[in-house]
Amino acid sequence: MDEYSITSMNRKISEITSKDWLEFYKKTHNDKKFFAEKAWETIKLHILLSSSLISITIGTLALMHTSEVFLGFGTNEKSMLIAPLFILPFTMASILYIGSRNFDRECRRMYEQASIMMKLEEKFGFSVEEREEERKQFLEDKTYVPERYSEKIWNSSSEFIKDVMSAKDTLHGNMRRIFDIFFWVSVLLMILIWVVILAHQAGFF
Repeated sequence: MDEYSITSMNRKISEITSKDWLEFYKKTHNDKKFFAEKAWETIKLHILLSSSLISITIGTLALMHTSEVFLGFGTNEKSMLIAPLFILPFTMASILYIGSRNFDRECRRMYEQASIMMKLEEKFGFSVEEREEERKQFLEDKTYVPERYSEKIWNSSSEFIKDVMSAKDTLHGNMRRIFDIFFWVSVLLMILIWVVILAHQAGFF
């Protein structure tokens, strides 16, 4: 980059006003809110889909074994009718895998915007500027931002995102378990279907 380009860039940076920084902060905040909402939508969607697939799988198994028509079939015919039910929990596990990856992506984007906001708050002085001495609320809080942000220092946004994504008391840390729970439920359903087929083959039904 030549000297003219550097001078031009410095001039443009110097022309950025406080209003521009504030607008940038608002945009970053809105982007963070957008990704947070998308993450919640992903969670709710997969809870609904998983619950539906669980209900359909168990309901179909129960309906089969209370149907005189089904019970009147031979052993092989029963097994052949039950086997396609594997599709439901397998589909559920596949959807959860894709959904969990999408949830991770949305959370990373959300925390990425949070890191930008933290940089801007530091620029504005919110993370270091002490509050008024006469305080009525939160008397022990010396600054306007949570102490955990000023106490811990991250060298980069990537390090911050990695740290928050692995923490247990965050949106990602808490809600990521939902995908794991439903995934293992889908595995148990596949095992259940296999056990039912074996039970038919062994003559227990």
